[in-house]
Amino acid sequence: MLNNLKYVMLITASALIITVCGESETPAPSSSSETALAVTATETPPAITEEPQPALGRVTESADAVMATAPESVPEIAEPEPAPVTPPAETVAPAEPVAETPVADTVATATPATTAPVDGGQIYNTYCAICHKLGMNAAPKYGSKPLWAKRIAQGRETVYTHAINGLRGMPPRGGFSTLSDDEIKAGTDYMVRASGGWGNN
Repeated sequence: MLNNLKYVMLITASALIITVCGESETPAPSSSSETALAVTATETPPAITEEPQPALGRVTESADAVMATAPESVPEIAEPEPAPVTPPAETVAPAEPVAETPVADTVATATPATTAPVDGGQIYNTYCAICHKLGMNAAPKYGSKPLWAKRIAQGRETVYTHAINGLRGMPPRGGFSTLSDDEIKAGTDYMVRASGGWGNN
Protein backbone atom coordinates (compact mmCIF):
# COMPACT_ATOMS: atom_id res chain seq x y z
CA MET A 1 0.00 0.00 0.00
CA LEU A 2 2.81 2.49 0.82
CA ASN A 3 4.60 1.79 -2.45
CA ASN A 4 1.44 2.40 -4.44
CA LEU A 5 0.82 5.60 -2.57
CA LYS A 6 4.38 6.76 -3.32
CA TYR A 7 3.90 6.08 -7.02
CA VAL A 8 0.64 8.01 -7.07
CA MET A 9 2.21 10.98 -5.28
CA LEU A 10 5.16 10.87 -7.66
CA ILE A 11 2.91 10.90 -10.70
CA THR A 12 0.83 13.73 -9.27
CA ALA A 13 3.95 15.80 -8.51
CA SER A 14 5.26 15.19 -12.02
CA ALA A 15 2.00 16.38 -13.50
CA LEU A 16 2.09 19.59 -11.47
CA ILE A 17 5.67 20.26 -12.53
CA ILE A 18 4.76 19.76 -16.17
CA THR A 19 1.86 22.14 -15.87
CA VAL A 20 3.93 24.87 -14.17
CA CYS A 21 6.72 24.49 -16.67
CA GLY A 22 4.33 24.88 -19.56
CA GLU A 23 3.03 28.11 -18.24
CA SER A 24 6.56 29.54 -17.66
CA GLU A 25 7.62 28.75 -21.21
CA THR A 26 10.11 26.20 -20.01
CA PRO A 27 10.79 23.64 -22.67
CA ALA A 28 8.57 20.58 -22.22
CA PRO A 29 10.19 17.48 -20.97
CA SER A 30 11.22 15.00 -23.52
CA SER A 31 8.85 12.31 -24.53
CA SER A 32 11.32 9.73 -23.32
CA SER A 33 10.89 10.91 -19.74
CA GLU A 34 7.12 10.70 -19.97
CA THR A 35 7.34 7.24 -21.47
CA ALA A 36 9.63 6.12 -18.69
CA LEU A 37 7.20 7.34 -16.07
CA ALA A 38 4.27 5.65 -17.78
CA VAL A 39 6.17 2.38 -18.08
CA THR A 40 7.21 2.55 -14.45
CA ALA A 41 3.62 3.15 -13.37
CA THR A 42 2.37 0.32 -15.63
CA GLU A 43 4.92 -2.29 -14.59
CA THR A 44 4.30 -1.87 -10.88
CA PRO A 45 1.80 -4.65 -9.95
CA PRO A 46 -1.01 -3.81 -7.60
CA ALA A 47 -0.72 -5.14 -4.10
CA ILE A 48 -2.70 -8.38 -3.46
CA THR A 49 -4.75 -8.23 -0.34
CA GLU A 50 -4.82 -11.62 1.36
CA GLU A 51 -7.97 -12.60 3.18
CA PRO A 52 -7.38 -13.44 6.78
CA GLN A 53 -7.46 -17.23 7.43
CA PRO A 54 -9.43 -18.45 10.41
CA ALA A 55 -7.28 -19.55 13.25
CA LEU A 56 -6.84 -23.34 13.58
CA GLY A 57 -7.61 -23.14 17.29
CA ARG A 58 -11.03 -21.65 16.60
CA VAL A 59 -11.92 -24.45 14.15
CA THR A 60 -10.92 -27.06 16.72
CA GLU A 61 -12.95 -25.32 19.42
CA SER A 62 -16.01 -25.24 17.11
CA ALA A 63 -15.65 -28.95 16.36
CA ASP A 64 -15.38 -29.74 20.08
CA ALA A 65 -18.52 -27.69 20.77
CA VAL A 66 -20.46 -29.63 18.12
CA MET A 67 -19.31 -32.97 19.55
CA ALA A 68 -20.26 -31.85 23.08
CA THR A 69 -23.82 -31.04 22.03
CA ALA A 70 -24.23 -34.28 20.06
CA PRO A 71 -26.04 -37.12 21.88
CA GLU A 72 -23.79 -39.83 23.30
CA SER A 73 -25.52 -42.66 21.51
CA VAL A 74 -27.90 -42.85 18.63
CA PRO A 75 -31.11 -44.59 19.65
CA GLU A 76 -31.62 -47.85 17.85
CA ILE A 77 -34.45 -47.88 15.42
CA ALA A 78 -36.65 -50.89 16.01
CA GLU A 79 -37.10 -52.91 12.90
CA PRO A 80 -40.74 -53.64 12.12
CA GLU A 81 -41.67 -57.26 12.69
CA PRO A 82 -42.60 -59.08 9.50
CA ALA A 83 -46.28 -59.65 9.09
CA PRO A 84 -47.28 -63.32 9.59
CA VAL A 85 -47.65 -65.14 6.34
CA THR A 86 -50.93 -66.98 6.11
CA PRO A 87 -50.65 -70.06 3.87
CA PRO A 88 -53.25 -70.18 1.16
CA ALA A 89 -56.17 -72.35 2.04
CA GLU A 90 -56.12 -75.64 0.23
CA THR A 91 -58.99 -76.09 -2.10
CA VAL A 92 -60.53 -79.49 -1.57
CA ALA A 93 -62.37 -80.84 -4.52
CA PRO A 94 -65.87 -81.98 -3.62
CA ALA A 95 -66.10 -85.72 -3.37
CA GLU A 96 -67.93 -87.37 -6.18
CA PRO A 97 -71.17 -89.00 -5.11
CA VAL A 98 -70.85 -92.74 -4.76
CA ALA A 99 -73.50 -94.70 -6.49
CA GLU A 100 -75.45 -96.78 -4.03
CA THR A 101 -75.51 -100.47 -4.75
CA PRO A 102 -79.03 -101.81 -4.48
CA VAL A 103 -79.37 -104.49 -1.86
CA ALA A 104 -80.83 -107.71 -3.08
CA ASP A 105 -84.37 -108.18 -1.87
CA THR A 106 -83.86 -111.84 -1.27
CA VAL A 107 -81.56 -112.74 1.58
CA ALA A 108 -80.04 -116.15 1.49
CA THR A 109 -81.24 -118.23 4.41
CA ALA A 110 -78.40 -119.66 6.40
CA THR A 111 -78.50 -123.39 6.52
CA PRO A 112 -77.92 -124.63 10.05
CA ALA A 113 -74.86 -126.80 10.32
CA THR A 114 -75.69 -130.39 10.97
CA THR A 115 -73.62 -132.21 13.55
CA ALA A 116 -72.55 -135.65 12.52
CA PRO A 117 -73.66 -138.29 15.00
CA VAL A 118 -70.96 -139.55 17.34
CA ASP A 119 -69.77 -143.05 16.58
CA GLY A 120 -70.36 -144.95 19.85
CA GLY A 121 -68.41 -147.99 18.68
CA GLN A 122 -65.32 -145.87 18.06
CA ILE A 123 -65.63 -144.27 21.51
CA TYR A 124 -65.92 -147.69 23.14
CA ASN A 125 -62.97 -149.23 21.31
CA THR A 126 -60.74 -146.19 21.98
CA TYR A 127 -61.63 -145.37 25.60
CA CYS A 128 -64.19 -147.70 27.27
CA ALA A 129 -62.81 -151.10 26.28
CA ILE A 130 -59.79 -150.60 28.53
CA CYS A 131 -61.95 -151.53 31.55
CA HIS A 132 -65.31 -152.79 30.24
CA LYS A 133 -63.92 -155.40 27.81
CA LEU A 134 -62.55 -157.49 30.69
CA GLY A 135 -64.70 -156.10 33.56
CA MET A 136 -61.83 -154.48 35.41
CA ASN A 137 -62.36 -152.26 38.51
CA ALA A 138 -65.92 -153.62 39.00
CA ALA A 139 -66.97 -152.31 35.62
CA PRO A 140 -69.89 -154.23 33.98
CA LYS A 141 -68.35 -156.42 31.29
CA TYR A 142 -69.21 -155.62 27.73
CA GLY A 143 -72.05 -157.96 26.46
CA SER A 144 -72.87 -159.40 29.95
CA LYS A 145 -76.65 -159.07 30.31
CA PRO A 146 -76.76 -160.08 34.03
CA LEU A 147 -74.16 -157.47 34.97
CA TRP A 148 -75.79 -154.71 32.93
CA ALA A 149 -79.36 -155.58 33.96
CA LYS A 150 -78.98 -153.78 37.34
CA ARG A 151 -77.58 -150.66 35.71
CA ILE A 152 -80.18 -150.59 32.92
CA ALA A 153 -82.96 -150.85 35.53
CA GLN A 154 -81.80 -147.50 37.06
CA GLY A 155 -82.81 -145.66 33.91
CA ARG A 156 -80.94 -144.04 31.05
CA GLU A 157 -80.32 -140.63 32.72
CA THR A 158 -78.89 -142.27 35.85
CA VAL A 159 -76.50 -144.40 33.79
CA TYR A 160 -75.41 -141.24 31.88
CA THR A 161 -74.83 -139.38 35.17
CA HIS A 162 -72.64 -142.19 36.58
CA ALA A 163 -70.63 -142.35 33.36
CA ILE A 164 -70.05 -138.54 33.30
CA ASN A 165 -69.46 -137.90 37.03
CA GLY A 166 -67.95 -141.28 37.96
CA LEU A 167 -69.14 -144.11 40.27
CA ARG A 168 -67.03 -145.99 42.84
CA GLY A 169 -63.98 -147.32 40.97
CA MET A 170 -64.88 -145.52 37.72
CA PRO A 171 -63.37 -142.00 37.42
CA PRO A 172 -65.40 -139.18 35.83
CA ARG A 173 -65.64 -139.62 32.06
CA GLY A 174 -63.69 -142.87 32.41
CA GLY A 175 -60.56 -140.87 33.16
CA PHE A 176 -60.63 -138.99 29.80
CA SER A 177 -61.57 -135.41 30.66
CA THR A 178 -61.39 -134.31 27.01
CA LEU A 179 -64.46 -136.38 26.09
CA SER A 180 -67.70 -134.40 25.73
CA ASP A 181 -71.03 -135.36 27.24
CA ASP A 182 -72.29 -136.51 23.85
CA GLU A 183 -69.25 -138.74 23.36
CA ILE A 184 -69.72 -140.31 26.84
CA LYS A 185 -73.41 -140.93 26.13
CA ALA A 186 -72.64 -142.47 22.72
CA GLY A 187 -70.12 -144.92 24.24
CA THR A 188 -72.59 -145.84 27.02
CA ASP A 189 -75.42 -146.47 24.53
CA TYR A 190 -73.16 -148.73 22.49
CA MET A 191 -72.37 -150.97 25.55
CA VAL A 192 -75.99 -151.01 26.83
CA ARG A 193 -77.39 -152.14 23.46
CA ALA A 194 -74.77 -154.88 23.24
CA SER A 195 -76.00 -156.11 26.67
CA GLY A 196 -79.76 -156.17 25.87
CA GLY A 197 -80.70 -152.67 26.98
CA TRP A 198 -82.53 -149.63 25.47
CA GLY A 199 -84.68 -151.91 23.39
CA ASN A 200 -81.67 -153.23 21.41
CA ASN A 201 -82.02 -150.18 19.11
